[in-house]
Order: sequence, then C-alpha cells, then structure tokens
Amino acid sequence: MLGFGIKGPRGDDGAAGADGEQGIQGVQGDAGAQGEQGIQGIQGDTGAAGADGVANYIARGDVGTPDYDQNDLTLDGAVHTLDISAIVGAGTRFVLVAANITNSSPGKVFRLMQASYTNPASASIIATQVANVIVNSDLWVLTNASGEIRYMATANGWSVVQLLIRGWFVIS
Repeated sequence: MLGFGIKGPRGDDGAAGADGEQGIQGVQGDAGAQGEQGIQGIQGDTGAAGADGVANYIARGDVGTPDYDQNDLTLDGAVHTLDISAIVGAGTRFVLVAANITNSSPGKVFRLMQASYTNPASASIIATQVANVIVNSDLWVLTNASGEIRYMATANGWSVVQLLIRGWFVIS
C-alpha cells in the first residue's frame, strides 16, 4: 500500500528526510434540499368512444380521370356540399382525395371539410403558391352518414380544380 504525505526537509548530509504523516480525509458535505413537487395538471375531457370493428382501406386502383373538376363545383368563396356517395357509398367514411389546382393568382385556397363543419379553419387545405402553376396534394376528409363532404374555394381565377377519390376507410 502506498502512503501519501509530505517528505521532511533535506538533511545536511544530503540524506532524504522521513516521510510525513498521511493527511486527514475531509468531511463530506450535506446533501442539498430536494425541490418541491410541481402542481398536477388538469385532466382533459374523455373523448367519445370509438366504433367497434376493424378499419379496412378500400383503394380504387389506377383511376385515370378526376371524379370532379371546376365545371362540377361552385367556386365562389362560399361553403358547398358535395355528395360523393356514388363512389364511396353511404355511411361515414374517412376518404383520401387527390386534389390538383391552378389559379391565375397566388395564395388562392381550396378546402375540404366534414359535412357537419362550417368553420373553414377545420378543413384540409391546398393553396396556390404562385400564379398559373399546378399544385397537387392528397387531402383527408370525413364524410357524414349520407356520404357527403363540404368544400370551399376562394372566388375567381380557377383554371384547374380536379378532385379524384383515391380510396377510403370503412369500419366493419
């Protein structure tokens, strides 16, 4: 075992001094105080129970043409209902819609929303970034029990608005 200490003074004859005593170990400090516990958060409301069953996705496959275009829709800045039940059937469905839009102005918006919604802020949105350049997007929207959705488009300047139903989820 090695000892640690201070060597003594050097002797007249050049001999080494005796080893000094080992130092005393310091006293350990007290542990710091523990912080206070934070205030517990407020629990949120319980959500509605989901439907029993399995969600099955129905893909339409390689559809060649849009289901709806600017000639089928009213593009006036107001909210309108679109019945897509001929494609997805009646009953609530979670639908994937491919949208293509072009407008002569930047910043023009097309929205899809659940049929019971009236607030455009609750919608799936696609918007033009620059004039006369096509914008593509996949949008999700929930139908009502009748197979309807709502849409809203900024008024004026639309040269292309195309909607193609890619597929939908069905609860079974």
